Amino acid sequence: MGSLRTRLLIGTSVGIAVVLLVMGLLLHVLVRKSLVEQFDGALLDEARMLASTVEFEDGGVVLDFAELDLLSLKESARPAYLQIWLGEDRVIYRSPALGLGNLLNPSGPRISEGFLWVELPDGAHGRSVGITFRPRQDPDEEDEAEAGEGESEGADEEDVVRFAEIPLVTLVLARHTEPIDQALARLLARLSLVGLLALLVSVAVLSLVIHRSLRPLNRLAGRIGMLDEKNLSGGLAEHAGPREVQPIIDQLNNLLDRLDRAFDRERSFSANMAHELRTPLSGLRAIIDVVLARPRAGNDYREGLEECLPITLQMQEMVSRLLYQARLESGQVDMQPEPLQINRLVRSTWGTLEDRAAQRGLEVQWSLGDNDILITDAALFGLVMHNILGNAVEHADDRGTVRIETAFNGSAPSISVANSGSRVPSASAERVFERFWRGDESRSSGRGHSGLGLTLVKRAVTMMGGQVVAVSEAGGEFVITVTLPPPDLDSLTDEI
Repeated sequence: MGSLRTRLLIGTSVGIAVVLLVMGLLLHVLVRKSLVEQFDGALLDEARMLASTVEFEDGGVVLDFAELDLLSLKESARPAYLQIWLGEDRVIYRSPALGLGNLLNPSGPRISEGFLWVELPDGAHGRSVGITFRPRQDPDEEDEAEAGEGESEGADEEDVVRFAEIPLVTLVLARHTEPIDQALARLLARLSLVGLLALLVSVAVLSLVIHRSLRPLNRLAGRIGMLDEKNLSGGLAEHAGPREVQPIIDQLNNLLDRLDRAFDRERSFSANMAHELRTPLSGLRAIIDVVLARPRAGNDYREGLEECLPITLQMQEMVSRLLYQARLESGQVDMQPEPLQINRLVRSTWGTLEDRAAQRGLEVQWSLGDNDILITDAALFGLVMHNILGNAVEHADDRGTVRIETAFNGSAPSISVANSGSRVPSASAERVFERFWRGDESRSSGRGHSGLGLTLVKRAVTMMGGQVVAVSEAGGEFVITVTLPPPDLDSLTDEI
């Protein structure tokens, strides 16, 4: 991706270069337009002056150039070129420099003025102006015409026709545009030099500005580099960088907080795992040490093994739950949705725990709703119900109650399991879903609990697209409620 500093410098430099180029071209166009307008004005004035010397006398056109200084038409280096037409095609005058050549006539068949870029007879670039006009008439002839017109109302109209027949004359004057070309060339050279110097200065200034502007990022990178797993909780200062970088700092702080909590969980997991395994392993070793302390009869060894079996099964269950949780977290458990009858599965799962509930003298209270169809994975749902009901049976107070309810509000099924005699503070209710978390002494490995059952419930319900919440009141009830998404009626119809 490259350096941000380099990309900013190149991008801004290219942008400045484009702006300078566009502005230079615009200035060049405006100056050229101004020079051409000035040149055209002078050329038109000169052409009008020449046209003023053309007169109509005695039925003919007279060119009276004697009154004017026509040295410009006789210059040898850059002469002016003049050509005059009578009517549309009769040439009555060519300047000496023009020789037998012709100029382009930019004017039309009516009284008008027009400018053209032309190639002059010597091959150079030039600019021409053409004007079409009626030559002025001799004042004496005008007086005679007016006098004759006033003698009678019915006078002969020849005079009127004669005045109307004054022919149109077209005059074309052309000059070299070398002064304009030279001025524009000098302007272009100076603009190029100034633009190049401006670009170099801008690049230098931008490099300094970008370097200073990126210093906060370098300092931020240094602070991030100083972080490790021991001081993640400190995070980054809220104003450690410019305002534009603040959203990144906020997200980094959120990420660091999540990482810090994750590291705490992993450290707690290691400690809790060691604690969970230490107790059964210590009991297992104590039994083995006692059995091996002296030679015993065969029945004594059998009794020792029978004592070891529950401890081994407990550790096996713990390892199995850890492996299953790892599979859930990594997405290796495939969902196989199918129609399930919730009430039947809940009662079936309770049947596996009924003996244990009877041993503890628990009373079960049922409140099952109707329309108990759910489409989900049977294995995951069974895992959820076994762990929730087992948790209620084991943590209810002796001779307490277990309340089981199902409801289908708005077609979204929910299952609530409550047990009396809760010893979990209300503020810590949601922590029961953490691995190995224990809110009271009743949650101890001495009673055969690994502290992973409700963690598996949380993972499984999330995978099924539902939600699970825990509510507790110390000395009152501990309630776990699972809410699952409503069944797809179309899929349910297809299954049926």
